Amino acid sequence: MKRPERQGPPHDDQMAWPISQPPADEIGETEPEIVEATVEAKPSLLSRIPHAILRPMQPDPLLQEIETGDEEEFETDELAEDAEEIEAEEHPSLFINPFQREVDPVFAYMVIIALSIGLSPIDASIRYVALWAALGGAGLVTYILGTSQRLSDTSVENLRAGLLFGLVIGIPFVILFGSALQTVSDRMFNERGVPANLMNTWVFMAVCFVMPAADSLFFRGAMQELRGPIVSGILGTIWSVILFFPHMELGNASGVAFVMVIVFALLNFLYGYLRYRNGLAAAWISQIVSGICLWFLPRLIF
Repeated sequence: MKRPERQGPPHDDQMAWPISQPPADEIGETEPEIVEATVEAKPSLLSRIPHAILRPMQPDPLLQEIETGDEEEFETDELAEDAEEIEAEEHPSLFINPFQREVDPVFAYMVIIALSIGLSPIDASIRYVALWAALGGAGLVTYILGTSQRLSDTSVENLRAGLLFGLVIGIPFVILFGSALQTVSDRMFNERGVPANLMNTWVFMAVCFVMPAADSLFFRGAMQELRGPIVSGILGTIWSVILFFPHMELGNASGVAFVMVIVFALLNFLYGYLRYRNGLAAAWISQIVSGICLWFLPRLIF
């Protein structure tokens, strides 16, 4: 007995595809149907349309705005870091790490001043060597730790400026006040019973090498880097007075003492200005040249 055909809705395959399909050559020429890809679409239906092209979903405007904001913030951070690096190269004194800030030269200055006062009764040459060694050692420590300006941060023009600056300071003083400078130099350095030739050699070594190195590393290097040129100039003047006055015997010559204070202040502030304008190496060379002109040449000429 023949079973009756099934009555009812057609099969899913019959609903999805017609019974008669076009030839294979026409399938390739038919443009693919664009189907909107949505979350509600059934995977089975998509898999049954081999020639369909899935249209990409439009990005969420909120997510796109968040991603754009993150990119802009990242670019802003990079620009800020680049600006800080450039400013640190141009103004290294403004970017000192916390450890370097703890190396305050004022404390070392107070200790050396106390040592200078305590060593006043001993001979001048021994006292000068001990104090300049302490001052230069403190300045060298700060230089090694990176608190001070680098000597390599200079140029030939800056070195030339330091040389000319020292000559401009020293030569007019030698011409106008040569005899007075000779007397001042004798009171600053001379000791009884020491031959003149040996004394002159000692003075040359002191004003050409020892004193400029100690003063430049400590006052123009460490102190001015952290405290500025004004504080450095004031403390440098006080240092010069406490260093030299105990051996100059100026108790009955208050006028000469006042003039010497003015000279020491002028020199320290001029060196500080040159350090600010042309760098540490220029100030160092300027002190060498001016020291030779002021304290050594008058001993030979007058």
